[in-house]
Amino acid sequence: MTKEQQFEAFWKSYPRRVAKGAARKAFDKAIKKTTLESMLKAITEYVAKKPEKIDFKHPATWLNGECWDDEWEPAQARVQRPTYGANYGRAEIVSPPEPETPEQRARKAEMARRLRETAAAMRTVQ
Repeated sequence: MTKEQQFEAFWKSYPRRVAKGAARKAFDKAIKKTTLESMLKAITEYVAKKPEKIDFKHPATWLNGECWDDEWEPAQARVQRPTYGANYGRAEIVSPPEPETPEQRARKAEMARRLRETAAAMRTVQ
């Protein structure tokens, strides 16, 4: 089997077929480190055991990462545990807002008046 035929066999068996040129270049390096049979066996295992929420790697990434040597956890050991925020299970203590003082009310009223005046002035300029 020629190197090109080996690459085509790899390409047809890989589940995500993108960036064929980069994959071919990576395949030329990878085939010196392992056999096509071990790659095809690893692809079958990758397809079967990859978590659903994760996309398949690009073929060049898979080859450059020597992912044919990846070890997968047994299916029963792959239990998804829920993630919780830092305050999970803790009651949040919320204090009631303090009543406004007469000075705070007067300051808010003054700010609102100035804002209205500025808006009116801007409308007359335009």
